Amino acid sequence: MGMRGSHKKRRRGHEEAIPQYPASPHIPRPPPPCPRPSGWGLGPWRGTGVLWGVVGLLFLFCVVGEAEERRGLATRPTSLDVDPKVKWESPCISVTSWGKWPENVSDTDEKYLFVGFLPTRQGGRKERLGIKIPGAFTYSAEQVNEKGILPEGYKLKYEFFDTRGEEVMGSSIMVDLLCRNVSAVFGPEHTCFVEGTIAEGHNLPMLSYGCTNEIASKFKTFVRTNPSEIYVIRTAVAAMKHNNWTRFSVIYERDQESTKDTLVWEAERSNMTVNHVIPYDKDRLYLILDATKNATRIYVYVGHRNLVEQLLNVMAMTGMFPAGQGPKEYLLLYIENEEYNSDDWLQYIWGNIASEQKNKCRTKDLLPFDKAFMVVANRKPEFNEFSQRVREYNKRAPFCLGHDNNGNRPRDGRSVAVGLKIPYLPSAHLYDSVQLYARVVAELYEELKDQNVSVREIASNGTLIKDKLRNITYESILGFNMTMNINATSEGKYSVYLFSDCPNATTTNCSLCLHKISDYHSENRSLDATAVRLDILDEPLCGYDGQKCDTGQLYQKQIAWVLGSILVLCLFISTILYRNWKYEQEIVGLQWRINQMDLTMSNNHVSAGSRQSLVSAVSFDLHGLWYQNLAKYKGAVVCVKMIPLNQKRPELSRNTMKEMRNMREMKQDNVCAFIGAYVEHNKVSTGGERAKVALVSEYCPRGSLLDILAMEDIKLDCLFISSLVHDLLRGMIFLHSHFGPHGNLKSSNCVVNSRWVLQITDYGLHDLRCETLNQLERDDQVQFHRQMLWRAPELLRKGIDAPGTKEGDVYSFGIIFHEVIGRQGPYGIYDGVANDDATDIIRKLKAGSTEAGSPYRPDLNKIVDMPYGADSSVRTAMQMSWSESSTERPTFRTLKLKLKGMKDKSKKGNLMDHMMQMMEQYSKNQEDLVAARTQALRDEERKTKDLLHRMLPTSVAASLMQGIAVEPQGFDAVTIYFSDIVGFTSLSAESTPYEVVTFLNDLYTLFDKIIRGYDVYKVETIGDAYMVVSGLPHPNNGRHAGEIASMALELLDGVQHKFVIHHRPEKKLLLRIGLHTGPVIAGVVGLTMPRYCLFGDTVNTASRMESNGEPLRIHISERCRDALENLGGYLTEKRGLVPMKGKGEVLTFWLNGAIKDAIQRREVSESLPPLLQLSDTEVGELRKRSPRLSSLGNRTSSVPRSMEDAGDLNGGPGGLVDDPPMRDSPGSKVFRRRCLSSNFRTSSVDNTPRGSLLCPPVTNTTERGSTPDSVPQSISLDGLNQSGLRLEVPALQTITAATSPSSSEPTLPLEDKRGVNFCPTARTGGASVPAHGNGERNPC
Repeated sequence: MGMRGSHKKRRRGHEEAIPQYPASPHIPRPPPPCPRPSGWGLGPWRGTGVLWGVVGLLFLFCVVGEAEERRGLATRPTSLDVDPKVKWESPCISVTSWGKWPENVSDTDEKYLFVGFLPTRQGGRKERLGIKIPGAFTYSAEQVNEKGILPEGYKLKYEFFDTRGEEVMGSSIMVDLLCRNVSAVFGPEHTCFVEGTIAEGHNLPMLSYGCTNEIASKFKTFVRTNPSEIYVIRTAVAAMKHNNWTRFSVIYERDQESTKDTLVWEAERSNMTVNHVIPYDKDRLYLILDATKNATRIYVYVGHRNLVEQLLNVMAMTGMFPAGQGPKEYLLLYIENEEYNSDDWLQYIWGNIASEQKNKCRTKDLLPFDKAFMVVANRKPEFNEFSQRVREYNKRAPFCLGHDNNGNRPRDGRSVAVGLKIPYLPSAHLYDSVQLYARVVAELYEELKDQNVSVREIASNGTLIKDKLRNITYESILGFNMTMNINATSEGKYSVYLFSDCPNATTTNCSLCLHKISDYHSENRSLDATAVRLDILDEPLCGYDGQKCDTGQLYQKQIAWVLGSILVLCLFISTILYRNWKYEQEIVGLQWRINQMDLTMSNNHVSAGSRQSLVSAVSFDLHGLWYQNLAKYKGAVVCVKMIPLNQKRPELSRNTMKEMRNMREMKQDNVCAFIGAYVEHNKVSTGGERAKVALVSEYCPRGSLLDILAMEDIKLDCLFISSLVHDLLRGMIFLHSHFGPHGNLKSSNCVVNSRWVLQITDYGLHDLRCETLNQLERDDQVQFHRQMLWRAPELLRKGIDAPGTKEGDVYSFGIIFHEVIGRQGPYGIYDGVANDDATDIIRKLKAGSTEAGSPYRPDLNKIVDMPYGADSSVRTAMQMSWSESSTERPTFRTLKLKLKGMKDKSKKGNLMDHMMQMMEQYSKNQEDLVAARTQALRDEERKTKDLLHRMLPTSVAASLMQGIAVEPQGFDAVTIYFSDIVGFTSLSAESTPYEVVTFLNDLYTLFDKIIRGYDVYKVETIGDAYMVVSGLPHPNNGRHAGEIASMALELLDGVQHKFVIHHRPEKKLLLRIGLHTGPVIAGVVGLTMPRYCLFGDTVNTASRMESNGEPLRIHISERCRDALENLGGYLTEKRGLVPMKGKGEVLTFWLNGAIKDAIQRREVSESLPPLLQLSDTEVGELRKRSPRLSSLGNRTSSVPRSMEDAGDLNGGPGGLVDDPPMRDSPGSKVFRRRCLSSNFRTSSVDNTPRGSLLCPPVTNTTERGSTPDSVPQSISLDGLNQSGLRLEVPALQTITAATSPSSSEPTLPLEDKRGVNFCPTARTGGASVPAHGNGERNPC
């Protein structure tokens, strides 16, 4: 609210909203209103934030308002001394804007409930009920008082205020009434959203008799006796639905926006289409109708009745209503918001000459509208007495309709207001609202009087009154019962009228008239089933443009669509048939089959011999009897597995060949590639043949997972285990996504290639494996049960022939997972203590539970001391995987997410890379890197704080950074500084935009340097305006006025003597300054760009002090002068009374100077550091802390994968290739023995063969700070698995990014004289030196 542009708008709104009271001294004036913040209380409210701002400000000014009210009561002229029952001849003064009733009741009478009445009597509204039916309010209030409806002898008194039908005026009056402790408010007549918001905020009952805004019904204290617009809209929609009209256009008057919006919303809610929404424009009406008539047939008019005649005539002029009888193509549906009488249709047709045409009734004038004009309006009751009573009370005080301002009766005995027709519906709604209010207060008092609740408390409790009026039925003065809905809004009674042949004799001589065809039934939102249905269509059969009836083109389009559809269908069917045929040809053509002659079998067909692992351990291919041979196929080593076929049917089935074809297409890094198969027929001694199928797959030289786990020499650290487990997960995810269940998953079917990547093999081919397993079960029960240890319990119960399931694979994974961590075999059968054998385990698994009641599973307590054995996520994943119920087991994707924490983010790649990275990772100065990153993070944090602290006060910024909401805070006394540049507009016009920006930047930079020496806060700058405040967010014990005054004097001096406009040095800068002291409310506003803003009249007054000042002068208010005098040390001069907008004449002063007793500027640095930039000192510190690391030099795997790769990518090499030398066994003899020197590339450690030594060079012992005797040991690569091993690298200050000709990796500089030690222990001067600044870090 501190923005200056907003102040000006609100000041203009305030001036427009001031009511013009009569100038006669005999006319009673309203009591003085509550003081409101100028520029705020009467601004053009257009938003919920502003509405609640008024409610918030009410608390600040209500106390002051009550004091003003008491002073006003003492000086206010006495009211009319007229008896309320006085007749026409009694003296009565017409009051247009304010009045009270009864006149002879004192304001201090405790037995009267004070209520407010807000009619519309003046202004630009066409329909002003305040000059037609105000007597209904007096009549109803008099009935309440005479009948004693209120309990405890209470009576009603009221004051009315003319709102002029304006939201601004009504809101202002609401605030005033709240300050005067009003019990209830009746009205306003036209606007009720803002007023209802204010009433709800203070739990004040508001009873409306004329406002139709549907949104106000949601307020908790808003009651409405007049039906909201939604019910007449629903009647209109029901009428259109009754005639099967779903498309229409809307013509509306601009003051009926709310009704129009409700109509469009209700239509869309009913699946209807609104073709056009057209504002009523008298001058362009013909053009609008002529332009839209070809795209619509039904027009709905929302507006006043006096324009219906013009609309009908213009529609007839455009040819919509042809003369004479005959079918019509267009219809006008008029929604009548006012009351409807039986003869009102004459005004619709003839307008102002309706009375003349009533008896003539020319039929030719009526025929064009026959069955083409429909009206939705209310049901009319039959009574006249009530209207006469209202007319009589209109003449009485305080309204005095029919008298002039001197109290004289007009000579003709009546006035315009008295002669107006009394609308029965609004007058009845107004009468009913007072009666309902009094009855509900009485009923509630009877219910709650035992709770010591007073009548006044009940009468002012809006929520309690509205809850009492929900869903009730009451007898209206109209003569029939009315119903309140759940929102305490009257539903009303509506009917539909059609202009056609009169069914009965009427008071006119017309054969055609507007008569009722149906009532609206709100319970089912429909009309009478027997109501007339018109033949008019909302859209012609051929469409608006006639394209739907173009039969020639239509047939052509239909034929084209049919032929095109047939062609597409034929292509689709042909594609499917071709794919199926090609698929069958691939199966029958045996594309999965390989030629046995292409295989070169190995002589050693029992095992593959010994191969050295990374740690010089021996690994054998122990895959059981199935693995018989190794062979060479097209230059690659492959594994050949022989499986006997069924002797009764020694051929492959179609399903098996189909499955082999699918297996041949499987390509993924963690799935062992299936190369093909062939059938081998061998002759036996009996003279027959024994057929075997040979399955050829990729060869993995590291052996199976079962082999690796059984070798104690292989140390499995956390990264090793995590890599193997996630390789297995990725492979299974791929199989389940692209192939199906594995069916035979176990640790012996998980093999490891030369790059230490786990791959899954022996999947699929269930029919072939069943035959082999059946033979194994017959020959060796013990071995058979060992093969079944990984099988799920439900599959064990079904037997061998049961196909595998995805849930069964998850169970097998859980057993393998436990096996990898525990390294004691499945179910821990190799842990060296007494355990069940495989047969007992299978028996317990089939039983489903043990004596303890839980199913038999591996013991988790045995793996607690192993890597990951105590990890809760790992243990939970195991237990979920081997759940007894298959439906409770997770998928592999879920397991991968659950076990994501196993992976060390800093170690990616395969295990071969991991072994190399053990030597590389310590060659990087991690401490300096972390320090550099930490420093960068701190710098960014500092920049963020600096930016935030420049935008917001320090305390507010600190609260926001901690996530604490900043509540609005009130300050009793602050001083606000406003300044702008006189002649800035002309200066800007004469300068380029760049010159203006440069000029303002120079000026505000000077200002910012000056204000740093004072306890002030810069709020904002808008163009040439500069706003500063002192006294918030931290009060400074009354020094705020002096801080601002001293600052303003220095700013003025700086402008006069220090500042020069560079592009206009001859022009003198004229600064105009205004100061004011007073209370404000401050808070953070906005989310995208939060600002610390000030709210209150003090802001507006300070701005006005500036705008009414003079160039190069400091204009201050009286409150600011008083504050400065209390401080002392300032020279002021009285200026006198200055007229200000919205303030009247205000006494102001000039601030001319200060003496030594004034507040002095504090000594601070005038220069501000550049925003979001580091100072030279900070840059030097950052360079000192951070090494110049241009690259980390991490290795990349030769296999295009990492531990982060998705497991369901169908990729990888298409066939087998020989392993590259660097990935082969370290036992290769093709490498030369070498030592690392200071200029040797760190990435070349890959090529160090088995048995090589990492030798440190001779270094300068003085530089290293050690004795010559402490020479570190050299160590062989064979000892990588020894405990206590670590690589020591001296602290590196520089690592260049220079590369060798054959590599892009960074190298150590030649001039670096320090070496690398890879030693079990390293001591310097007898003391143990850690390999890392913070010691070793466990990979787990």
